[in-house]
Amino acid sequence: MGLPSKRTPKNKTRTRNNPANPGKSLVLKSTNTCPKCGNIKLSHRACQFCGAYKAEKVTKASK
Repeated sequence: MGLPSKRTPKNKTRTRNNPANPGKSLVLKSTNTCPKCGNIKLSHRACQFCGAYKAEKVTKASK
């Protein structure tokens, strides 16, 4: 079974897994427009403004 030849330093692991890492935090999520109200929403999720998913009312709107 293969093993790493050298140990990874803690500093490298911490910066790679840090949620405040600028390389990871600036990744844009894919967005779409809601077919019912026209607001921007995340893909594959119900709209937070009108509560619709695929032009059907699914949940109660939060705003």
